[in-house]
Parts: sequence; C-alpha cells; structure tokens
Amino acid sequence: MMEDLRLPADELKNAEAIMIGEIDQLDKLVLDLLDLSQLESDAYELHQENFNSSELLNQIAEKCSFVIQKQKIHLCLKCEADPANVFADRYGIEQVITNFLSNAIKNTPENGTIVVKSENEEDLVKISIFNEGSHIEDTDLARIWDPFYRTDQSRARKTGGTGLGLTICREILEKHGSTYGTENIEGGVRFFFALKTFDK
Repeated sequence: MMEDLRLPADELKNAEAIMIGEIDQLDKLVLDLLDLSQLESDAYELHQENFNSSELLNQIAEKCSFVIQKQKIHLCLKCEADPANVFADRYGIEQVITNFLSNAIKNTPENGTIVVKSENEEDLVKISIFNEGSHIEDTDLARIWDPFYRTDQSRARKTGGTGLGLTICREILEKHGSTYGTENIEGGVRFFFALKTFDK
C-alpha cells in the first residue's frame, strides 16, 4: 500500500513562500557580492556630480515612508535652511543613506524615533541617522563594517539582509575619502559620514 506523501494545501503554500523568500535572499546576496567586487577593484571609478544632499535625503525618506508608518515609527528630518551642495557619486551616496536608514528602521522599537540630519560645517556636509533603541556592544562597533558580521544572530535572521550592506557602505565612503562611523549615544545609535561641499 502506497502512502500519500502530498502536503496539505496550506503547508504547500507556506513552503512555497519560504522557498521564494530564500531565492530572493540569494538574489540579493549575489547582487551585493557583485557590488562589493566592483568597489574593491582598482579600476572602479566614482561618477561624481554636483547635487543637493538635503533633496536626496527627502527623496529617500519619502521612499521609506510606507514602511516607517507601518511600523509606527516617528521620522524627524532636520536639514539646513540653506543646504550646501556636494560633489559626489549620487547613486553611491543614495546606497549609503538607504542602508543606514533601513538599519535604523529595523532596529527602532514601535513608537520609537529616527532622526535624519544634514548639517553644513565649513567645507563639509555632515549627514547622520540616529535611531532610538538598544546600543551596539562596544566590541562590535568596529566590526560591524566587516563582511557577514552580525551583532545579534537572532535579530539578523528576523530582519534579513545579506550581511554585506555596511561593508558596501564602507567601500563607497572610503572611495570618497569620507570620514564615517557609528557611535552609541544617549537613547540609541547614530551612523554618520561627511562629504565635501561643491566648490563652485
């Protein structure tokens, strides 16, 4: 007598959803590995242009607004009244800001606050993204930029990600000669970097 090994419809649907999720994650990993490989190449060149960093921040915040509202997070955007333009690789800087903001969203508790700030300081524009929430362990602060490094394995599984996002950000910022970092401050964590202003 043969046993019927077919899964019930609901279990089959769940298995299919899990498989699709794993395939999507693998696709993201391949794309991130390609990005990282290109950035680490000596032949890689930045495509720099003059643009307004505050406008870029507003555009990225708008793209993330649905997720922010869905997770009941408060976003505070603070930009200079007369923001300075920067000369940088716009696509690369968009990747950096999007990654920092995505990390902030993942690690901000419900009803918590994210503060995105852009400040002019002499010949620099300083951009920072702060999120309320748990601090990063001091031993992890320097290592979070390393490939595949996780500060919290259970949280990493829950929120996904390829483990290469911050490594790609590091490569982009170092190509720009930018100062950057992460720090624990009162109430949460802040990621930051600086870009040179556009010299007219």
